[in-house]
Amino acid sequence: ISMTDSLKKIDDYIEFKNLQINHTPFEKIEIGFGKHVELNENETNENFTMFKFTIDKQIFERLNRSIRPKLIEIAGKKYECYILDLNKNHLVVMVQNYDGDTNKNHKARFLLDMSFIFKKQKDALEYLKNDRNPSLRDLVFGDAKIKGGEQIECTYENKRLNESQKKAISYATGVKDIYLIWGPPGTGKTTIVPEIIRNYSKCFISGGKKQIIIVCGWTNTAIDNIVQKLCDENDNGTKNTKKVIRYGNGTTLDNEKYEDVLYVSHEKRCIDEIDGKYDTELTELNSKNDKIRQKIKDSENRIVNLKNQISKLREQSDVAIKDIKHQINLDIKKLNDSLKSFFETEISKGQKQIELYTNELANLKIEFGSTLKNIEELNKTSTKYESLINESKNEISKLKNKESELLDILDIIEQYLDFIKLNKIKYLFYLKGLYSPQFLKKLMKYELHKKDYDSTYFYKTNVEENLITLYSNKSDVSATISEMCKLNDDIKKRLHDEEKTNRILEAKQSSVKQEIETKNEESKVLLGHLVSIKKAQLDEVSIFNNSHHLIEIEAFKNHLLDSQKSIGHERAKIIDIETELTSNLKIYADQVGILNDTNQILEKKMELINQNLSSLKVNKEKEMENITSLILNHCDVIATTIFETSKLFKLIDFDLTIMDEAGAVEVPNALIPMIESKKVILLGDHKQLQPIIREEKLHIRPYLDNHKYMKDSIFKLLKSKIDKADNHNKADNHNILMLDEQYRMRNDIGDFVSQIFYDGELKASNNLSSTLSASSDKVVGAEPQSVWFLREFWNEKVGKSYRSRLEVELIINIVNQFKKEYGNRITNDIAVITPFAEQSKLIKDKLPEIECGTVHKFQGQQSKIIIFSPAESSRFGPLFSGDIGKTLLNVAVSRAQEKFIIIGSDKIKKLPNYKELYEHIAKTGWICDEITEYYDPNYKCPLCGIIMYNQSYEFCRECGEIKKLQNRKFNEKKIYKCNDGDMVRSNGEVRIDDWLSENKIEHIYEQKLPISHLLYCDWYLPKYNVYIEFWGSIHSIDEGAKRKYKEKVYKKNGFKLINLENDDLLNLNDRLNHELGKL
Repeated sequence: ISMTDSLKKIDDYIEFKNLQINHTPFEKIEIGFGKHVELNENETNENFTMFKFTIDKQIFERLNRSIRPKLIEIAGKKYECYILDLNKNHLVVMVQNYDGDTNKNHKARFLLDMSFIFKKQKDALEYLKNDRNPSLRDLVFGDAKIKGGEQIECTYENKRLNESQKKAISYATGVKDIYLIWGPPGTGKTTIVPEIIRNYSKCFISGGKKQIIIVCGWTNTAIDNIVQKLCDENDNGTKNTKKVIRYGNGTTLDNEKYEDVLYVSHEKRCIDEIDGKYDTELTELNSKNDKIRQKIKDSENRIVNLKNQISKLREQSDVAIKDIKHQINLDIKKLNDSLKSFFETEISKGQKQIELYTNELANLKIEFGSTLKNIEELNKTSTKYESLINESKNEISKLKNKESELLDILDIIEQYLDFIKLNKIKYLFYLKGLYSPQFLKKLMKYELHKKDYDSTYFYKTNVEENLITLYSNKSDVSATISEMCKLNDDIKKRLHDEEKTNRILEAKQSSVKQEIETKNEESKVLLGHLVSIKKAQLDEVSIFNNSHHLIEIEAFKNHLLDSQKSIGHERAKIIDIETELTSNLKIYADQVGILNDTNQILEKKMELINQNLSSLKVNKEKEMENITSLILNHCDVIATTIFETSKLFKLIDFDLTIMDEAGAVEVPNALIPMIESKKVILLGDHKQLQPIIREEKLHIRPYLDNHKYMKDSIFKLLKSKIDKADNHNKADNHNILMLDEQYRMRNDIGDFVSQIFYDGELKASNNLSSTLSASSDKVVGAEPQSVWFLREFWNEKVGKSYRSRLEVELIINIVNQFKKEYGNRITNDIAVITPFAEQSKLIKDKLPEIECGTVHKFQGQQSKIIIFSPAESSRFGPLFSGDIGKTLLNVAVSRAQEKFIIIGSDKIKKLPNYKELYEHIAKTGWICDEITEYYDPNYKCPLCGIIMYNQSYEFCRECGEIKKLQNRKFNEKKIYKCNDGDMVRSNGEVRIDDWLSENKIEHIYEQKLPISHLLYCDWYLPKYNVYIEFWGSIHSIDEGAKRKYKEKVYKKNGFKLINLENDDLLNLNDRLNHELGKL
């Protein structure tokens, strides 16, 4: 195999481990119902809630040997957790951030993340891949030849060793790299381990350095068996001188008997020694610390008291000052209120006065306006009169001019008439030049020169009349002028009076306006003071500063001075209180300062003590940390599980690893201790149970199907490699040796195991004898050595496991017969093994005094009486076939020392290997194929209660068929709705139910029959006390048979029955009327 091929194999293994890491489900440990427990003051943690569980031995052992769980599921919700306390009766768990109801008891279970195992295996694989141990890599995955061991002369403390055992010890002592010891059941491979250790230690001490040997195995039970052998007395009565340490949790060894061996005992002693070494000095220093701490505490208490007194003084002073300030504020408020009241009153008075003045001014304005109007009117009238007077004067002037003209005309006329009288010839004077030019001019002007006397005279008359009229008009106009002048004088007088009044009103208005302005200014001043006072907010300084002008007001002068004086006295009191407080505070502060200085000195002392304490604690912790290394490096042999070896690499150097049960250890597991070991001795049997690999995950099974070699154990892998070696010779034992003499099984049992599983090469020792006595009962007697109860019991599937209650009942009866024959002590010699965990659990519940477990867990153990419970009678999975089935049967049979009892069906006895076992027992033992009074359970059908002699079914045939019929019907869902609301399973049932409703017949759909069977009718009609069955279509003979069984039940119990077929639906009315009519 090339190096590339070996690395490819390692990569394949790593890929497989990654699959397991990513698809490993939580392992669940049911712990029952937990009760909330209140934490005490020292334990109080707001993030954690405490729960207490009552547990049984099985849960205790399971938790004690497993890793401590970090996850818990309560009421379906996951929380982080840790175990605070664990013993055989109870379990205390701290649950982080629990948010459920603590008043209820909730069912809980631990969830174990088992992927850490695969991670350790992966680390070991990567260790090899990274070329850190190339020789081991080539031995396991490459083509390097195993050197094995060379035969070394040894001495043997155990005088009962056979030749194959001695030879195996001799070659194993001379191991060069890897040596295999093939130990079939009962050959004492565990017995030779102490001899190998003694001889190896004696022969291989190099340079005076002691070689530590690791003995490991996959299970705690296997390791405990080896430890017991290492601690047993030799044939000469001496004990093994090699110091052995049993390391790790999960041991089943008795604490008292194996106290010197158990690591926890050594650890406790070392812790006690270290505690004793340091505790006196630590106690003394802690005592000094406590005294100093007490002094500091006392000082701090005094400081607290002083601070409390200071606070009290401050509080008292604050109260007193507060009261004084309150009084001052009351005084100020009172003064403030008085001032506000005064100002508001004065402002109100001023506003009223302004209002009066304003009204007066308004009236004056009205009166003033009226006078102005009068003056205006008078001025207009006076102007009008003056205009009329002037017009009249003009008229008089005109009249006077007219009068002068008329008089002039009249004078001319009279002169003209006089001339005419003198000269009757017209124009005589004109013609003769008698008229003066001026006179003539006037004549011509008035056109008199053309008139004659009469006309002139007439004209004169008119002139005189006009003159008379003129005089009359003139007189009238003169009278009018006189009257108008008089009126105008009156108007002017009135105007003068009005103007005088107007001036008086104007003066009054000005005076009133001045008064209003004065009052407004006064109001503004008063309002300003009022606003200032309101803004002062009871501040006496502001009050006095804003009201200093009031000192001028006699009404407030004394009042303000008295208030200032009173408030001044109150202020003085405040100053006195504050002065006294300051003085007292200084006294207290000085005392606090002294105490603080004292505390600082004490704290420095305590700091020095703490430094010493820290130094001691560090030294103690270092010694505590080195406990494991100290204990392990002072021993010769460390016995532990394979997984625990990973914790030892950094603590110790070891030369040799002895691995027990290597036939059940998968390769990556074996590598965990092998990568750090120079030499390895593997003890195992590849024909017993192979490594357990969970294949149920879809991602894992296909991978294993393509890489089948991964199911092989380290023992099988290396044995195959040795077998294929060109130079391999079976007679040569330097690589592998088979222990060929077994000391466990009596001849008949051992012969079967030898012939079927070891090609007849396994011999039985001549020293085997039976502790059982002869008896007429073949089951409990010494002979025959093997018994087969040929029984076929029904079983049930629980999850992925199976259990058979009747098989357990038979086992209980077998155990009871053994107890009856030998007494209760015989239970220590009986073990029940089964392939299924659920069957094991059921047996433990029914027979707690009997050791019971799965075949896998029982490998490496033995018992005088083995009862094998397959719990399966017809459907056989991988546990009953192929290599897995063969190795499982090998382990099951080979656990028995004196008696092997199997409960198997007729079908199981036809399986490979089981067939050979059945034939062997038929030849050398006893086949119990008939029902026996003492052993077989008296089983009754759970439905009808009849005794069942064929117990391969849960129900009797009749009840079974009826139940199948019922199940078939109930598998059809109720999806059809009837008129009355009933939900039924077919259209045919709808028609029948609706017919009953339409005809108003009371009916009940699917009512249980009044018998012990869990059987239901289709309809029950209470009025007629009759049942209706609708059979629909019978599609098979099997269904027809089931119908007959059900009809038989009706007939047997005397129930009235109406059978309806599919064809009856065509004429349902007639059919039911006919049947019900008969009733």
